[in-house]
Order: sequence, then C-alpha cells, then structure tokens
Amino acid sequence: MTVYDILIFNPQGSTLFSRSFHPSPPPTQPPSERQKLIFGMLFSLGSTLNDLHPPSDTSSPSPISSVKRVCLPNATLHAYTTPTSLLFCAFTSPEVQRVRLEEIWDVWVEIVSMCGMEGEVEGTRFGERVEGIIKTMR
Repeated sequence: MTVYDILIFNPQGSTLFSRSFHPSPPPTQPPSERQKLIFGMLFSLGSTLNDLHPPSDTSSPSPISSVKRVCLPNATLHAYTTPTSLLFCAFTSPEVQRVRLEEIWDVWVEIVSMCGMEGEVEGTRFGERVEGIIKTMR
C-alpha cells in the first residue's frame, strides 16, 4: 500500500499544499502543470457526472464533490471536497481502497484555518502531521 502524493486545492484550482511521500514514476510535465491537470480532470468529471445525474444534495456548489475516486491501472486518485469547497486529493497505488482525507482536513482546520494562514502551506506543522497520518496507513 503506497501513497504517492497529497494535494490540496482551493475552489479556484490553486494548489495550497503538495507533498510527495513515495517516489512515483517521473512526471512528464512540471509539477504546477500536473496539478492543473489533476484539478481540471476532477472538475470536468464532476461537471459531466452532475449533468448526467444531478445530485440530490444541491448544497455543495462544486461539481468536484461528485468525484470520490478515479481508478486507473497503475494508480488511484482519491478526492474529498470539504464543506468549504477545498479539494483534498491523494494519489495511491491501485490496491489502496481508502485514504483518510477527512482526517487530513481535520488537521487543516486545527492548524491552518485557526492560525489564519493563507496561500500555499509548506514546511509547517501541517505537513508533519500529514506525514504522520500517511505513515500510520502503511
């Protein structure tokens, strides 16, 4: 069971947090382009799902909230949209069934939101706590 990356996006698609935990195949594009592609893919999938089958719960304004997991032959992308429309994503090996993204969000609320941090969050206690959560999943 391997977690490759954790990414957090704001509702506009800007990356707030990015951390790699295990070497994955080298990307063919810069990390910022890869992050844009991930957000765009989830947004497009969510919009398509909402068009085909509108959600019964219309309280979430983000179409991304419809997408929970995208399974590929070599990796799985897990997604969790918070009530504030932040998007928490995890790239894992295919055998990982669930990533505790809600627990990472709880840490986000505790550390980042309460401290009033804005923009990218790198090199903070938040990153250390996320690493601890990931280590307990292995």
